[in-house]
Amino acid sequence: MADTSKKNTVEKSEPAKDSKPETGRFKAGLEDVVAGTSSVCLVDGVEGRLLYRGYDIQDLAENSTFAETAFLLWYEHLPTKPEYEAYLKVCKKATELPYQVSMLLRLFPRTATPMEVLRTAISSL
Repeated sequence: MADTSKKNTVEKSEPAKDSKPETGRFKAGLEDVVAGTSSVCLVDGVEGRLLYRGYDIQDLAENSTFAETAFLLWYEHLPTKPEYEAYLKVCKKATELPYQVSMLLRLFPRTATPMEVLRTAISSL
């Protein structure tokens, strides 16, 4: 399970400002440009950090599983052990491939490209 003691605080940033409002011209690049505000993620380009729900992505990558991070994004907190186990069961059930689709995949020739197989499998769901 991930270490929850490393939570950072995420502060809302100030809206981006036009460098020359009277001309209608904007700054080049994306510095100080806010595409949207989010409680899910914070990109700190100056410090070189990416935070998910206040947790540094580096800490999550090193100390949590994919499922724990997905749970964090959905439910706004890292899961407890019982929550994690229940979430894994839900994920397993949701990712089971229907029998008919698995049989369809066996019909593809070995020369089929991955994109052809994926497109057809998704269409059959």
